[in-house]
Amino acid sequence: MFGTDDKDIDDAEDSSVVFAVRASWFVNITLLIIKGYCYHVSQSKSVLAALADSVVDLISQLILAAGDYYAATPNADYPLGRARIEALGVLACAGVMIVASIEVIQGIIYGKYYTML
Repeated sequence: MFGTDDKDIDDAEDSSVVFAVRASWFVNITLLIIKGYCYHVSQSKSVLAALADSVVDLISQLILAAGDYYAATPNADYPLGRARIEALGVLACAGVMIVASIEVIQGIIYGKYYTML
């Protein structure tokens, strides 16, 4: 419509998505390094929690990227595709987030308990 081809629109959207994904990786890794340095300097529990959050974000991003890659890769064993693997990636991310949250809460409780003794 109006002289543009649907393929041109798809290419523009693909390039903007690729840029956004790469920028997200760069920002998340940069934040991880900065938070790691801040924790090393301050030894603050709140900075440690933020660092754990950044680690979880990167692990989740890695799991989702792997799921997206495998879902998009054709395989003769799965002629209808592997679209359901993305849902498994989301469940894996939820598991990682739960484990990280439990570890942070457990660290806070044990830290408070042992400082009271």
